[in-house]
Parts: sequence; structure tokens; C-alpha cells
Amino acid sequence: MKIYAGSQVCVDANGLAQPAADTAGLIFVGRAENQIDNTAGADGDISISVKRGTFNWGATGMTDANVGDAVFILDDQTVGIASGSAQKIFAGVIAEVVSATSVWVEQDATLLSYARTASAISLVGTANADGTYGAEEATLINEIKANFNALLVALQNAGIVKP
Repeated sequence: MKIYAGSQVCVDANGLAQPAADTAGLIFVGRAENQIDNTAGADGDISISVKRGTFNWGATGMTDANVGDAVFILDDQTVGIASGSAQKIFAGVIAEVVSATSVWVEQDATLLSYARTASAISLVGTANADGTYGAEEATLINEIKANFNALLVALQNAGIVKP
């Protein structure tokens, strides 16, 4: 696998760096500060430095109305809004639209950390009140669950939390 300097980088479920792609299971971590080529090596043989900040990326169909929108990985050089991304791998928030095909994206540690919590948040929404609770507690837990799930859907629809 080769990762180019200046490109977007993700990690897979094993914590190994990968070129950013709209691929299930990847998590965006930053922009590559150096190029690596590990096509002939074993997993973990080479390290890569990544940086977080505000970077200019390719995009599709952007307008000034997209400033403040969440964007998601399309490939290692391109981001898009939720409707254009199959896996919705959060990449940051649009800070400025340069053109329909170029945006500045805030990709700081706080935003990225927040996006990573989405999977934990969705687990809360699937919890069920079981037989260890009395009827009153179970009713309350199920009410909280229903309200939480409604909030979660609203946040996902707004592109704030990935599904």
C-alpha cells in the first residue's frame, strides 16, 4: 500500500494507516505529512506522520451554502456531503467554499474525536430494558431510548453524527 504526501489518511480496524477511501470500517485521522510505500512490506513495517488542521480538498457540487456542513471521505483527495458518501466516514466541517470542486475543511482533533464517538452513541440507542428492571423503570428506560433514538436520527440526518 502506498500513501502519498498531502493526501487524506484513514486507519482500519487494526489501527493500520490506509489511503482514505469511502470504505466501511475506516476512520479518518489526518493529512499525510510524508509519502510511504509499504507495498513490499508487512503490516506495520512503516510509520506515517499525519497532521490535523484546515486543508483544501477536492469536492463535488459545493456552493457557499455548504459552509459549516459536515463532509465525508470520498477518496484520498476528495470530500463530499453525506448524500454523496456511501459509508459516511467523517472528514471535518467546511470552513470555506473556493469553488464547486474545492473546499477548505476544518479537520481538527476535537471534531474527529467527536465523530469517533458516533458508534458508541448508536449502541446506547439499541439498548433494551430487560427483566432486571421493574415495570416503572423499564417504561422510563424505553421512553429515554425512544427519545434518544429520535435525537440520534436527527443528528445523523443533519450530518453531525455518522450512521
